[in-house]
Amino acid sequence: MADARTARRTAEKLAREALSGPLLGAAGELGVALARRAEAAEAVAAAAEGAREIVRAAEAEAAVVVDRARQEATGADTGYAAAPAPAEPVPGAEHSPAAAAGG
Repeated sequence: MADARTARRTAEKLAREALSGPLLGAAGELGVALARRAEAAEAVAAAAEGAREIVRAAEAEAAVVVDRARQEATGADTGYAAAPAPAEPVPGAEHSPAAAAGG
């Protein structure tokens, strides 16, 4: 019986050794893949936050441009309203349309 137990232990030991290499390799590869997946998820989250920051900055810049354009338009309207009315053409003036028409 001792020979049978010894043979069994030897067979189990050989089986463990034979399986340990591929199993450890697969477990290691799985660990690396999970770590890479976590890194990729973090990179995606960081890129999304960076994109949101760019959008916020662009919106703020656009608001400044729109406000500036409104101020310029209001200033132009005010300047136009305050401008004196154009002078009436003088019929006898040398370059007036009335003088050119012969009237």
